[in-house]
Amino acid sequence: MEISQIITLISGTGIGAVLSAILVFINSSKRNWLDYITKERTEWRKSIKLIIVDLLDGKNRKSAVSRLKSQINPYGSDMNVKYINDYYLKDGHIWDFLSDFDYSEEKSQKLSQYLELLLKYDWERSKNEVGIGRDSLWNLLRWGLIFLNTIMFFWANNVNNKLNIYLSFFQLFF
Repeated sequence: MEISQIITLISGTGIGAVLSAILVFINSSKRNWLDYITKERTEWRKSIKLIIVDLLDGKNRKSAVSRLKSQINPYGSDMNVKYINDYYLKDGHIWDFLSDFDYSEEKSQKLSQYLELLLKYDWERSKNEVGIGRDSLWNLLRWGLIFLNTIMFFWANNVNNKLNIYLSFFQLFF
C-alpha cells in the first residue's frame, strides 16, 4: 500500500468522523432545546389551568388575574393596531379585556374561554413543532417517486423495448 493511498484513507475517515461529530452535536443541541421548551410550556399550561380554575371558582379572582398578567405576552398590552393576527398572537385581546375587568361571573366566564382557546392554540402549535409534519413526509415520498420514475423513463429510453418506454411514460403521469 502506498503512502498516498494511506493518506487518502485516513483523510476520508477523518472527514467522516468530523461530519459525524458535527451532526451528533446539532442533533443533541436540538433535542436539548426541544426538551427545555417542552418542559417550560408544560409548566405554563399548568399555571394557566390553575388560573382558569380560580377564575371560575370565584374566591380568588383578583389573585388569578394578577397571576395571569405575569403569564401572558407583555407585548400585547397597549397595541395600537387591533384585530389583526399579531394582535391575537400577542394576547392583545386578553390585555384589552383585562383593562376593564370587573371580576363579575360573566366576565370571568369570557376570560376563561379566552384562556381555554389560548391553551388549545398552544397545544396545537406544540404538536406541530415536535414531530415531522405529514405534509413534509408526503412531499418527500412524492418527490422520491418522481425521481425514481424519471430514472425509469431514461433507463427505458436506452432499452429498445417499446413496452418499457410506454410503461415508464405512463408512470410519470400516474
